[in-house]
Amino acid sequence: MNRYADRRANAVAIVSPDPLLSALVGAAVELIGYRAEFPRWDETATEALRRLRPAYLLIDAEDAATADETLLGRGLMTGARIFLFGAEERIRELRDVAHHYHLDVIVFPRDVTVLAEILSRRPEPIEGRLTD
Repeated sequence: MNRYADRRANAVAIVSPDPLLSALVGAAVELIGYRAEFPRWDETATEALRRLRPAYLLIDAEDAATADETLLGRGLMTGARIFLFGAEERIRELRDVAHHYHLDVIVFPRDVTVLAEILSRRPEPIEGRLTD
């Protein structure tokens, strides 16, 4: 296995239009031993995925533009395990999208320790997705 694959295995890209929410989710991700990554100010989320090639992608479902099909498709093409997260009302609206793309959904918990517990469950690798 090359160093690039090792670096990406612990990377979690967080995409949200809310910088405070991104920082909070990033802190929770880092507390459980992952490396939080974010799009730079001068790049789109899709461009960030090309650069980062993370193992996991957390997408804020509160903003419809954030959870668009271009980003979801790019994430799936890179082999990232994708999670949509947000308030229960918005997640309900996106259940069909999540089901269509076989995505996991996290209803954003009020307690950060619950979020850390959810994210710390390392999923089994999914066969058939491109990884590099």
